[in-house]
Amino acid sequence: MNIIIVCESKNSLFLIRMLLAKEHTISLISKDRELGGMLAAEYEIPVVIGDASCVDVLEEAGIANFDLVLTL
Repeated sequence: MNIIIVCESKNSLFLIRMLLAKEHTISLISKDRELGGMLAAEYEIPVVIGDASCVDVLEEAGIANFDLVLTL
């Protein structure tokens, strides 16, 4: 399953690990550049920095290709 996670804190780490272990495709959206960079490097997943309520940010993340959006 293709999943976008909108995350603003490290509380999403457990969910990211669990979904990756089950071989889901994950992309992240975060306003926090530092958090986004850390998660991208640690889990080797794409991260879009921006406000997930903006259509441009969602399109940059590839929203049309995803099955599920989770916000934490």
